[in-house]
Amino acid sequence: MFVSLTRIKKVINNPISGWMFLWQYIKARLLKYKKIKNILPSDKHKFLIEDEAFLKLLEKNIADDIKIFDNVDLQNINWNYDYINKVSIPFKYYFNLREWIVKNSFKGFDIKNVWELSRGYYLKDMAIKFYQTNNQDYLKTYKRIIDSWIDQNTYLYSSNWTNPMEVSIRSLNWILSFRLITKKDPAAFDEAFRKRFYLNLNQSFVFLINNIETYPFKSNHYTTDNLGIFVLSLIFDNTHFIKKSFNNLVRSLKEQFDNNGVDFENSSNYQLLKIEAIMIAILLRKKNPNLADVLKFSEEQDSQLKNIYVFSKYLFKNDEDIFNFGDNDETKIFDIQPLKQKLEYLYRSIIPQDVDTMPSKTFGNSGYNFLKNEDFNVLFLRNNQKNGSHFHNDLLSFQLNYKGEDFFVDPNTFSYNLNSEKRAYYISTRHHNTCTINHQEQSKINKLDPFFRSKQKRVTVKKQSLLKSRDEVVLKIDYSRYSHSRSLIFNKDANKINIFDTFNGNIKNIEWNFYLPKDVIIKNDLKIKNIILLENHSKTLILEIPEMLALTINKTYISTKYNQEEEGTNIRLQFENTNHLQNLSFQINIMEKYLK
Repeated sequence: MFVSLTRIKKVINNPISGWMFLWQYIKARLLKYKKIKNILPSDKHKFLIEDEAFLKLLEKNIADDIKIFDNVDLQNINWNYDYINKVSIPFKYYFNLREWIVKNSFKGFDIKNVWELSRGYYLKDMAIKFYQTNNQDYLKTYKRIIDSWIDQNTYLYSSNWTNPMEVSIRSLNWILSFRLITKKDPAAFDEAFRKRFYLNLNQSFVFLINNIETYPFKSNHYTTDNLGIFVLSLIFDNTHFIKKSFNNLVRSLKEQFDNNGVDFENSSNYQLLKIEAIMIAILLRKKNPNLADVLKFSEEQDSQLKNIYVFSKYLFKNDEDIFNFGDNDETKIFDIQPLKQKLEYLYRSIIPQDVDTMPSKTFGNSGYNFLKNEDFNVLFLRNNQKNGSHFHNDLLSFQLNYKGEDFFVDPNTFSYNLNSEKRAYYISTRHHNTCTINHQEQSKINKLDPFFRSKQKRVTVKKQSLLKSRDEVVLKIDYSRYSHSRSLIFNKDANKINIFDTFNGNIKNIEWNFYLPKDVIIKNDLKIKNIILLENHSKTLILEIPEMLALTINKTYISTKYNQEEEGTNIRLQFENTNHLQNLSFQINIMEKYLK
């Protein structure tokens, strides 16, 4: 059956998607008959590799042993195979194959593993090695990989033509690595290889302009699609799409981010992906002065870019690690580490100044708050203004890093398509450092389609006060028959955080959850039963909890990276409102040392 039963169920659940499916089907059929010309590039426009600072950034943290996944032989790659779960993907026309993927979601494989293989992040590593050493083995491997990919992924067929965002990321990494190699040796590729290489890029360009992702809303896919179109338009000197794609990207500054610079998708991963994509386009405009008259970038857009960058920089706990919230599949445009330095390079190349993120900062009605001093770095979140696909049920959750060590963390994502139960587990309210009231989810989780989500409850910002010695933030979430207010007070002089949770309405039971990474060791203070000592690499914090709450300490799973899980610890507190009280208040303390 061409249209899967899963698709039919999704259309019943969301009828508008049926019309979009029909429109995409028509476009896919027409695209099949569109002829693609073999056009060689004009080399008229500069790319990023012309910048020495960018080259130095590329050369950082390049491993001696270049590999894709641990079990992939670079000499013999199957491009339509999930190496992690050992599942082959059939060879079909891309639109039909999309239905096959929908039908077989949560059946023991994750299509993202196949796409990840084709993104080509590792190609820039080979190109850098060739650039540094002139070792022809790197060049031979690079050619073999490109030829192998083209051989196994006929235009419009195979799993690697099913997702426009993946086509865009692949094209961008092909261009980056190819330009780096030819910078070292302009004669590195013969004419036959160049024609084959650029034919594939032109096919990618035609595919993207006919499959740009705007439904159910313009999101990270739309942004990444447009960056691919923009760079490919520069390669093939297509003035119409240079202008159109750039305008789409800079409009995203306001369409997808609020005035505080916070992305509507409420995912730190996609926040950073989008700003990387937008800044690459703006920087390319700057490096090609001939585009200034064609591509407009206003002072207002410049100011909004700064807002987005400031918020994005606050997400970093250090050069590598970020406060994770929402979905995180580790998607990026270019896999350049450290991530923080990559974004700093892009921003400073556009706006020759940086921003300081040491003091505490709140981000207005977005509901994101960073409470900081030299020892503590706390994220307290958040609000959701629009519908999205990548948020988790983590309202009023918090994360805490103390003296460079994580103590309270977001359990992350694990996988999108491997297991529906695990997917729901990682999204759920119970799996975040917040409260579950009356066993109710903050937002309904649809196991059939966990990317189609109902809008979360709205969070009201009741107070945001940042002082030299004391920060206080109060957020409130309203349910239909009750409400929950959480106040975080950070006493900077004493290195103490008070968490006040107040509940009003028809409260039957409350459950608090706190998630700790595997490195945190828990010790109960035997003298005081409501005191828990938390140790992480010689750093110690004290957790003080109300005595009337039932305490359990459980082993749990935390996803440190996409597709990876490890054991962590869950501290769970519970309260049964047997007296049917309408107003309840509890105080939980996190402190550096006992206070008299």
